[in-house]
Amino acid sequence: MQHHRNYDVSCLPNYSQRKALENAIDAINMACLPNRNAWAYVQCGDIRNDCNYAFDTADTMKHTIFSHILQTCHGNTIFWVIDHLVLIASDYDGWRRRHEETTSEEEGEIRCINQWRYDILMPYYASVSGGACRSSVGPILREFLLLKSSLRYQGLSSICSVEEELKNILGSNHKEQLEQLNDIITNICTSPELLSFRDSIERKIGKKHEMDELHSRRIAEQVRILRYAIESRNPVALKDALNPEWSSLSLYELKEYREAYELLEELGFSSCDHVDEKRL
Repeated sequence: MQHHRNYDVSCLPNYSQRKALENAIDAINMACLPNRNAWAYVQCGDIRNDCNYAFDTADTMKHTIFSHILQTCHGNTIFWVIDHLVLIASDYDGWRRRHEETTSEEEGEIRCINQWRYDILMPYYASVSGGACRSSVGPILREFLLLKSSLRYQGLSSICSVEEELKNILGSNHKEQLEQLNDIITNICTSPELLSFRDSIERKIGKKHEMDELHSRRIAEQVRILRYAIESRNPVALKDALNPEWSSLSLYELKEYREAYELLEELGFSSCDHVDEKRL
């Protein structure tokens, strides 16, 4: 307990981030011994280097810290946690003050967007139920996008939720949304924000088209490989054809996939078996 430290991180509004950081603080305390101050290792910033590079697993302090942190951290989250650990260990009061200020600003922007929704969007719903056309949302969408551009924390869930709500008013999918936006921009109103919003939807449509084309090409090529493997009745070829480096539900639904699977079983193998070519 000599080197243990207790830090209150309740100023973080995000539950997942808060729990990950609390778990990391526990990890540092677990690595402390009477003759070993793990917090000094954190405070000097050396933990950042070990986060990026391999370290000797015989180093019990580092092994204890990282194995415990990795229980709740994945991907880029670990880098965020390590950075905040160093900041907390070096200047906890400054770290807490900055986060309290940020949280206060975020709460102010959430109140702002919620009030806008109540004042502007809710009356729109009443007008639609009274017979207003869907395209009349154009000026409201333009106003929202202008308001959003003035906010500092545009990724807040409350802001994203209202944006999704407006998208759903435009249409149930990207194609419908784009058609409605084009009508609004051409016939009702426009703005740089509306044009940028339309561009983002067009990019999403283009990306989906690219992904669909890639998927179609993969399926067509895999059908060819499956047919060749079936004709050859070769267990190695069948197993390879049934286990490509990618996966898709539509692959498993192919009649060629089912036929190859059944043929491999008929030959006395499973798609998961190692096929010894010497047995063939």
